[in-house]
Amino acid sequence: MPNVYNVNEITTLLSGTIQKEDALQNVRVQGKVSVEGRSNVFFLKDEENKIRCFIPDGKVAKFKPLLKAGKIVIVKGNIDIFPIFSEYQIRVKDVQLPGINKASTVSRITQQLSGIIEETPELSEIQVQGKISGLAYPGGPSWDFRDVGNQRIRCFSNFNNAILADNGDEVRIQGKIEIYGPHSQYQITVEQVEHNDALCQCPGCDQCGNVPTCDRPREAANFESCATCLPRPPDELYELCPECYAISPDHETKVAEAVYAYFYELQVNGFSPYIHIRNAESDCKECQIQFGSRNGIADVVLADGNGSFAAIAECKGAGYVGHGIEQLKSYLSATDTRFGVFANTKNKSQWKFYENRGGNCIPEIDCSKFEAGVVKGITTRERFIDEIANLNGEIAGLENQKSELHTAIEQVSQTKHNLTERASNLTQQIERLENYKSGLHEEIYEKLDELVEKKMQRLERPLSDLKIELQKRGIKHWFKNLFSKENE
Repeated sequence: MPNVYNVNEITTLLSGTIQKEDALQNVRVQGKVSVEGRSNVFFLKDEENKIRCFIPDGKVAKFKPLLKAGKIVIVKGNIDIFPIFSEYQIRVKDVQLPGINKASTVSRITQQLSGIIEETPELSEIQVQGKISGLAYPGGPSWDFRDVGNQRIRCFSNFNNAILADNGDEVRIQGKIEIYGPHSQYQITVEQVEHNDALCQCPGCDQCGNVPTCDRPREAANFESCATCLPRPPDELYELCPECYAISPDHETKVAEAVYAYFYELQVNGFSPYIHIRNAESDCKECQIQFGSRNGIADVVLADGNGSFAAIAECKGAGYVGHGIEQLKSYLSATDTRFGVFANTKNKSQWKFYENRGGNCIPEIDCSKFEAGVVKGITTRERFIDEIANLNGEIAGLENQKSELHTAIEQVSQTKHNLTERASNLTQQIERLENYKSGLHEEIYEKLDELVEKKMQRLERPLSDLKIELQKRGIKHWFKNLFSKENE
């Protein structure tokens, strides 16, 4: 016979199966965008199926311009599950417009996921025990199991397997996990339904009434007697036997699930709830808190993608307080988180809310002030983010102006350099002209000297002849002849 699971165990098993499949990691799926309310959630559709897409915090603004209703896009990411709505989804890493690279269709990835689940023996024949919710009418074909906080599994059966049951009834079903592509849901296709009318009745438990016998149905092959209901050391947080504690509405895990659901319903923009389940295979990294050289893990946090907390919750079971409030306050101080919640029951009206005002001053506040403070704090944070974005824009503008000034300065420097070179060239030209002028003057003087010399040489002979004639005739006869020639 297959093991009997609860919803949380089925969720863990299904999630682990998907994460182990390389074919479901870093998938590229093409489809038409359908926007349905939340800013960080959209659906990718084709003619037959759709798939939920979840954008981690901090990336919404980056992808938002592409996420218009009816637009064809390619989404890249990992397939995982969203247990609050019993849905499978793509945890988005990137959104792109269609290109030359091939991508799977929504229907093809749906068939691939369905095939992997069908080939997993642990999911093809299961028994699940839980409490019915969401049943439209007795004997209806579909309902939900919500036996662990806000996680659920959708159940579907045909009318041949219909049961006379109502919301709140505990039943055990047998069936297999299947994919319902049109709604991006995973579900149990029910083959058999059995009522589980008898609660655990074991000795040593106030809730059981100390009845010495146990009427809970057991498989004879697995239980020679009601071994799990025999007296045990009581849980330190709850004076019930393990069986009664596990189904108690105030089990610590269920209290944590209730706080998780409350944080989720707050719908704080940019922040998401994260939960640490102690029986999970791995710790939730988002819930880790650093205390010097050691780490602590909060039960539930409301955090953004950068590791900042808007609120921290410390959860205990069944009215137990212990050191829970001091532990919560230490978490608030260590992370400088403003708001905290202490819960030891699923009833929100009995929770305690705290505000961290610094300096180890962490007074208790009412729920309305807590909710208003969380939303207002996030709004203030968003305003600061917008202001930072504006400042970054202004800085970018100033950087552009600085770049333009540097360019202008470089241009002026280049012009100055060019002018300096031209001035140097002109100076050199002037020097060459001065040298040419000086040489020209010398040449002119030399030419003049040569001309004078030649003239003198041409005049020397007539003068010599005249001198000889004067010597021959005497100066008086020369003047007499000269004057006589003038009279004639």
